[in-house]
Amino acid sequence: MAELWGHLVHGLLDSGCEWSVIGCCSVPDACPRRSPYLLSAVNKTALSVDGDMHFTVDSHEMNADVSLLPVINELLLGSDWLMVNKCRYRTLPLAPFTLATD
Repeated sequence: MAELWGHLVHGLLDSGCEWSVIGCCSVPDACPRRSPYLLSAVNKTALSVDGDMHFTVDSHEMNADVSLLPVINELLLGSDWLMVNKCRYRTLPLAPFTLATD
């Protein structure tokens, strides 16, 4: 679970997901920037992208950009986030964390 503005949101680390995404309903106060990305699901279905935003995890220097999607309710941290932050999945903390947006 992740905490967004005092609300708990389900989150998933998914190394098979190439780009990190979050559901629009999870960040209702977000002011996303226009997204240059075209995303698709595993079955090649096009996904509507409402914008992109930047976030940090807890107060740690773990940053990434995520695309906002109206069709999901959770946070998916993909392989882009894992690589940028030089994560090893066995060393990530399992405790709840807080996200902050710019």
